[in-house]
Amino acid sequence: MNEEEFAKEQLNLEKHKQDIGFLQNAHKKDSDSVFTKHLDASDLLQHIEKLLMGYEYDSEEETYKPLTKQIIQNDKVLLIEQGAILDPNFVRLSIGYLQTFLNSNVFLSYIESIEQINAIMWDVNVRLTRLLHPLKNRFDAKTVEVTYAIIENSIYFAVNRAYKKNTLDALTKSQHSIEHLGEGQKSATESKKEFKIFGF
Repeated sequence: MNEEEFAKEQLNLEKHKQDIGFLQNAHKKDSDSVFTKHLDASDLLQHIEKLLMGYEYDSEEETYKPLTKQIIQNDKVLLIEQGAILDPNFVRLSIGYLQTFLNSNVFLSYIESIEQINAIMWDVNVRLTRLLHPLKNRFDAKTVEVTYAIIENSIYFAVNRAYKKNTLDALTKSQHSIEHLGEGQKSATESKKEFKIFGF
């Protein structure tokens, strides 16, 4: 191998190393994005809050729009915003209560037994009853019941993500897989480099 060929080989090797580094960084960024999204409940919280505040999601325009209703005023039919389906103060309290469960600290915690989950949900039901039951005298009872179910079920699934470290173990395994993939690419590059330099 003459000097010119050797120089070309070295340039190719350096370019290949840069490509591998880029791929490893890309995997890391993708994994960070997946992990963040998996642990972030802000979209769900926003969706529940918007529903309770009288909005609906327009999938075509990908935005929330206020629900409207018709009223008659001065012999004219007017279209106005419906407004919150419950008292806005209770909506804020409900979302605040949800946030204490729908967060990464809870998702990544360790709940050892079903009995612990049952105890948590018992307390949740007591608190939700105190919070929402009085609204049945002021708002549609079915609306209050559906709101109760939305909050209760969201908390139940959030707590179950911590059962036996479900979420923590899943993220740990994913991280190990990504690291293993990066190490495999690095080893392949080093093997290829040896082969080219010595010409065997």
